[in-house]
Amino acid sequence: MVGGDAGPYSFTLSCTTDEGDVPLADADRAFSLSDGETRTIGVPQGAACTVQETDVPSGDTVTYKTSDGGDDGDVTVSSPTSVDITNTFEPDHTPDHGDKGHLADTGTWNWTLFAVLLAALALTAGAFARRSARRP
Repeated sequence: MVGGDAGPYSFTLSCTTDEGDVPLADADRAFSLSDGETRTIGVPQGAACTVQETDVPSGDTVTYKTSDGGDDGDVTVSSPTSVDITNTFEPDHTPDHGDKGHLADTGTWNWTLFAVLLAALALTAGAFARRSARRP
């Protein structure tokens, strides 16, 4: 998994031999895995199996790497056989609201202005009080 959440992700599995479809338990035909999880399913030697991720969001990429060198989720079972699946997610594209990457105003400027005005008022009041105290 690259650039997305940890799942779970849904998969399907189907296998065939020269004799036809391999009967799989319902839990093996369709299953879910989260990032880093594995699943072991027993099938006959020589079976041709296909594993596919389902419900892949548009724009995201699923890549397969099989133990026999394939890259499409198809594998011929030999001992041992594996399919590694990687999800690569399209990066989030946050819309440009014309803010040029600046954070939203949190009101800091308003508090700074308030403090400056309060200080100016205090200085003015102090000066007025001093002037009044000097007059007889």
